[in-house]
Amino acid sequence: MRATVLALLALWQCYMVSAQTAPVKITVQTSESIHPITPAFWGTNFLYWIDDDASFSDGKLATAIKEANVKLLRYPGGTIADNFHWKTATLDNVNMFPYQSGEAETDFDEFMKVCKQTGAEPMCVLNTESWAVKNDITGGGHEAAEWLRYCKQKGYNVKYWEIGNETYWHPVLSADEYADLVNVYADSLKSIDPAIILGINGHWNVDFVGTKERIKKEALPQVLERRKNINTVKAHKQYEAFVKEQTQLPVTKGTDKWWQTLAEKCGDKVDMIIVHWYFAPQQIDIVPQKLQQLRQLLTSIHPDKKYLFNMSEFNVTTRTPESFMHLTEMMGILLQSGFNITSIWPMRMEYKKPTLLNYSTHQASIFNEIFRRLSAELTGNLVASKADGKVPVFASADKKITSVVMTGRHVQQSTPATIQLEGAGKSAATCSLWRIKGAEFDYQMKEQKVAVKNGSIHLEIEPAEVIIAVFNK
Repeated sequence: MRATVLALLALWQCYMVSAQTAPVKITVQTSESIHPITPAFWGTNFLYWIDDDASFSDGKLATAIKEANVKLLRYPGGTIADNFHWKTATLDNVNMFPYQSGEAETDFDEFMKVCKQTGAEPMCVLNTESWAVKNDITGGGHEAAEWLRYCKQKGYNVKYWEIGNETYWHPVLSADEYADLVNVYADSLKSIDPAIILGINGHWNVDFVGTKERIKKEALPQVLERRKNINTVKAHKQYEAFVKEQTQLPVTKGTDKWWQTLAEKCGDKVDMIIVHWYFAPQQIDIVPQKLQQLRQLLTSIHPDKKYLFNMSEFNVTTRTPESFMHLTEMMGILLQSGFNITSIWPMRMEYKKPTLLNYSTHQASIFNEIFRRLSAELTGNLVASKADGKVPVFASADKKITSVVMTGRHVQQSTPATIQLEGAGKSAATCSLWRIKGAEFDYQMKEQKVAVKNGSIHLEIEPAEVIIAVFNK
């Protein structure tokens, strides 16, 4: 009996090894274009108090940004934007995040100089919360208009403007109030330049209800009063804790859905939809569905509107050894979900999330190397691709080049694979395989040429690696 069990176990193990190493076929339809890949897709966040004067003093940081093929920089950052006055490059309240303000930080002219040095396009975030707290929305619209007017005077071509940052997470503005503010800001800005791209922000969950709407009714007056009277850093921390304590969960609790309200009340005044997502690995599979639900809602209310979609902050929740693969797959999902603009957050920072650059040395991270390659090699249009095994894949094609990106996150051992190009790209004559694996700042890269026959190549996919195959005609 024991011998029979051992024999069956051995057969099962052989079957499992065979199943794991079964060849993976990847097919790329190079003539089935989904949508263009824009340069603005390759962006990151410029944090005015982190990426400050001292960090740019020796020129190395500007060089590192340029070498990373960053095509868009978001200024002055995220949460800080709603506590920031562009003209003086100072905080409205120094007792609130990021708690530092002064000559040492990067002002707007200095930021634009970096954009010129690196070839990156600027994207700016407008202050809304400070003005809402002061009950002076008109003043906020005036400040925003002055900023745009200043850009015109200086010859700065700033096309993308975000109206506030993660407004849905703070208790100062409800969805109704934010929509009213958006209308004021949009009228002020569009009267100066109707060609600018204005964006509104909201959660990735289409059923999300704003934080203000979920504050316990009896606590809301105290919440707002505390917000007006933050006069120490300790008071700010206490305010944040009180808000958290008084906010009802889940985030979908209530009938006043954030995006529904915005779409109905101000959707006709804006051009861009802004979402942020700090994702856990297990959320990767739900991202396409959630983003499609948001797109469907907006289309149902504004069927003739062609919004740009902007993921102006994204990252994993916490770094792990697999984060570089998760982020690579997320970029593919965002492309497949029709996003035009993205900005990884942060670019460099001492933080729990992966960054593009080491905070102190500006060394390129493993994801930086992947980002740099993707920005350079994914040109033309996103095209249809699929793998018959559990290998994440996405691809692009133009008249000369087809690029195919895949990860080995789901393979347990070296796995044979075939990439087959169909359509116009099938006539490719050469292919270069670029591979990367390792830790965030201790990784290995290698590149090799492989033979192409009838638009097809053979390769091995290794565990825990990212591969970019570039076919040339």
